[in-house]
Amino acid sequence: MEWSPVLVIIVLLGLVGLGIFLSFADRAQNYDERQLLIRAKAYRLGFITMLISVLALMFLQSWDKWNAVVDSDFGLLAAAMFSLMVFGVYCVLNDAYFTRTESPLRGILICSGVILMNVGAILTNWSKTKSLFVDGRLTFSPGGNALCVGMFVVFLITIVIKSLVKPKEDDE
Repeated sequence: MEWSPVLVIIVLLGLVGLGIFLSFADRAQNYDERQLLIRAKAYRLGFITMLISVLALMFLQSWDKWNAVVDSDFGLLAAAMFSLMVFGVYCVLNDAYFTRTESPLRGILICSGVILMNVGAILTNWSKTKSLFVDGRLTFSPGGNALCVGMFVVFLITIVIKSLVKPKEDDE
């Protein structure tokens, strides 16, 4: 798939705009101290996971059979997705992902939307090539879409199970 320069610029401007918006949206004040401590530990675990994943990727890329099957962009995306999944799952399991007043329904809807969009991209590619591989290699697209689906399915299952198990809190 060839990316046009205009599409790349639009996506980059959108990401910059989203970053600016999120930097001004101060959500940290909605978390209590216990949640902030748990999130700090989750950041630490995610960072350590990212370091270990990137080190493993460095060693795997020295292996010729790995390079014949997996593109380096896909490997970096896998490392990033894995560390984000560790962060998110740890926060959800310890009740620190959503604020105390926030409903997990929005997270469930976002995860479902991301899964559906990536499944659509996978199916579009599958209808053209009948494979997730491009020239015999697992690449950023469509392999990254499959990776994204896997991560968000794990995250969605974690949110749903935690929502079902967690007892309703009464507001004081």
